[in-house]
Amino acid sequence: MKKTGSLKAALEKLSGKANVVRVGFLEEATYPNVDGEPLPVAQVAYWNEYGTKHSPPRPFFRKAVKENKDKWVNAIKTLVAKSQDIDKVLNTVGLLAQEDIAQSIRDFNDVLNSPITLLLKDRFPMNPQDITLKDVRQAATDIKKGVKPKGEHNNPLVWTGNMMNRISYEVGDDES
Repeated sequence: MKKTGSLKAALEKLSGKANVVRVGFLEEATYPNVDGEPLPVAQVAYWNEYGTKHSPPRPFFRKAVKENKDKWVNAIKTLVAKSQDIDKVLNTVGLLAQEDIAQSIRDFNDVLNSPITLLLKDRFPMNPQDITLKDVRQAATDIKKGVKPKGEHNNPLVWTGNMMNRISYEVGDDES
């Protein structure tokens, strides 16, 4: 979240430099190796946010920003008025934004999982990276035959919890 207008000027005056807080899925966050390569959590988050050829968009990040940006800006203004430590202010707001994005993932239910995905969640509760095309085809066949998923896990953005638990933030200068 970059500062704008008078808020940016106030932060620069307080700190002597233009600080920023980056919130999201930072570069070091990865899923376990898939085909020998780590898969960036940011990539999976992007696929969820904007959709793919095979999955609809599930805009949890944009929703979190839309619903909370005023709260984050007001928190910065309030904290700047109380503290001379800009890094402490931005760390506090970074943590607040991190929690709000995680909550958006937990609460997301605008586009639910397909029955096939629900069945795969039953069969591969903690290892979705092990699913093969054969497994997907078998799940589709089973659904057509009337097999019902057992679990109550219809949050489309939570399977292992890795994406939700890898949201992070960092405070740095404007060049970081």
